[in-house]
Amino acid sequence: MPDDVSHYKCPVCGAPVSHVPGSSLMHCDYCGSDSPVSSFAESQDKKGYDWKDGEAAKVSASGGREYVCKSCGASIQSFDDTFTTSCPYCGNNVSVHEETEGGVRPNLIVPFDLKEDEIRSRISDFLKGKKLLPSGFASAAKSGELKGVYVPFWLFDCSADGSVFLHAEKETSETRTVPAERRPSSSASSAHGPANQVGPSSQARQQTVTKILHYRLEREGHFDFSRLPVDASKHFDDDAMDALEPYDYGKIADFDPLYFAGCLAEKFTSTPDEETSRTYSKVKEGVFDYFKSKETGYSSISIEKDDMKIETSDVKYTMLPVYALNFSFKGEKHQIYANGQTGRIAADLPVDAGKSWKYALLTFFPVFALAFMICLFI
Repeated sequence: MPDDVSHYKCPVCGAPVSHVPGSSLMHCDYCGSDSPVSSFAESQDKKGYDWKDGEAAKVSASGGREYVCKSCGASIQSFDDTFTTSCPYCGNNVSVHEETEGGVRPNLIVPFDLKEDEIRSRISDFLKGKKLLPSGFASAAKSGELKGVYVPFWLFDCSADGSVFLHAEKETSETRTVPAERRPSSSASSAHGPANQVGPSSQARQQTVTKILHYRLEREGHFDFSRLPVDASKHFDDDAMDALEPYDYGKIADFDPLYFAGCLAEKFTSTPDEETSRTYSKVKEGVFDYFKSKETGYSSISIEKDDMKIETSDVKYTMLPVYALNFSFKGEKHQIYANGQTGRIAADLPVDAGKSWKYALLTFFPVFALAFMICLFI
């Protein structure tokens, strides 16, 4: 049975310690003491992930391994898609040593900056502003289980070179005065009266004319993208992970398993090759947004086609901090995610049908009443 695991004990009482978000301290919940991270430091002369080594980016599929807890001697089961696990008997958190070495060892890590109580407060404030949430949903979320998880990401360095064709529209409106028209007389012509007799003229009226001009624009350029994040775990929703961006790379650090203490940590379950298509889509989206932002004076701009050549120069295996709140509401499971560094929140929230109708009526009725009153006095 392999015993190649790392765990971190309090130097005062021997209980497990965890990294304190936003600090360089390790904290013991048992005796309350704090110790500097440097006192737990291990040698960092270990090989990290190398994107150019095709053998490194392979997803393991052996099922799991069994280890020995160095705190109490019990056996620990670790799965291939995780870096960390905990002892079910003494609660000791361990980092699977062999999983953080060699070709699968991450290159970089963005440490947690916010604590659990700060995240719970932000989620509570976030839900307070959602008027259409079902009653009781916020209370269920408040009692949910919140876990700090280091989610694996690929940070791509890419370049894009080429041209983009845009379809632009420029809409203008002008008000014109339509001359009065002479109306034919309603009385029939007689043999003695003129046949071309006309009635009174109608009043002149205002007419609004809208003109839409169409343009085809071609723009070209060269763009460099550095550390473009793409979620590398199939366990997390890609759209939710994208919604948590951006991260402050000013606080990025070389990978150290010490940061895993007290947190969960996933391994990558999709390779850079599998995520290249999604990465290039994000690159194109960035290029399109740039060109759109530079065009002014148009009422609308859309992309017709592009002739972009995109190349990857490097990929870094990076762990990013995410809080995951899991709870049940009316028999269904829900997740709310938060950026562990900035507090940005991503959630797919349910809508109460009754509240939705009520809100629509309250919004529509005053507008309808005002329009009706105007019509009465015209």
